[in-house]
Amino acid sequence: MDRKILLIYTGGTIGMKQNPDTLLLEPFDFTQILQEVPELRKFGFAIDTYSFDPVIDSSDANPAFWVRLCELIGANYKAYDGFVVLHGTDTMAYSASALSFMLENLEKPVIFTGSQLPIGMLRTDGKENLIDSLELAAPRDAHGERVLASAQYPSSISTVQTCSQCHDVDAMKGASHFRTGLSHDEAAPSVEVEPWFWADDSTGTAIPLSLRGQAGAYSPNEFGLSCWQWTKMFGRTFPGGGTGSDERAMASADGPRQRWTVTGPLEPNCFACHQQRGYDSSEWARQVLRENWRGAATAASGIAAVDGM
Repeated sequence: MDRKILLIYTGGTIGMKQNPDTLLLEPFDFTQILQEVPELRKFGFAIDTYSFDPVIDSSDANPAFWVRLCELIGANYKAYDGFVVLHGTDTMAYSASALSFMLENLEKPVIFTGSQLPIGMLRTDGKENLIDSLELAAPRDAHGERVLASAQYPSSISTVQTCSQCHDVDAMKGASHFRTGLSHDEAAPSVEVEPWFWADDSTGTAIPLSLRGQAGAYSPNEFGLSCWQWTKMFGRTFPGGGTGSDERAMASADGPRQRWTVTGPLEPNCFACHQQRGYDSSEWARQVLRENWRGAATAASGIAAVDGM
């Protein structure tokens, strides 16, 4: 493991666990985090932990606490590739805002997260929040290299490379919302779908198109539409994947109806469903139309601005 993430627990609900004897909530021992969240073993990087002692109630967050947190990150900055700060939700926004001014010229992610329910509870939101934050703390580009904001030409985040650090990407690509498929045989039989409609400006008609051989619909090939053209036409209305990143569809990268070498693949966009706040679907659509497919998820998530084209 050539990468390391420092997980910092400052306090808050996410790091609490119910004492079976007293039924009271007590701070969780984060040195045992792999036992509580075994999914973290799937990550391809090391996770070290640091807990404030005593933990801070988020209502007590103040400038002295922010200075202490900055000093902790600064002291460990060279040793780690990213930082995840677990914080109470009441004042998390204030602390994150303060650190955005106090930590200057960052080249590594500092991610804040928390939860509404303790991590030890059955229906906790803490596990998913923790896993998502750790993934974003170690973003990877399409080549599997670390994304550096300070680079002259920073790469966009690859959801496939980044999310595969914990999730099964092949299984993810097979989900019904990503599985547009190249033929009827690849359609998930349990999924009921409707055809796509292409408005033909020359005739003023709406033409039903289907990649799955639906009755009454036409194949895009019958109208000379390449997979790249189909993706640009409809990519803004589905969350990537399918023909938008199928290696067979991208095999013919040259020609008047193919611009894969310019746009890159439209990878499965995990942020579209799993980002709880700040996701901008209109930005996703704008980047698809501008042919910034590699950076569409990065821009829509608000992680970075994507220009060009």
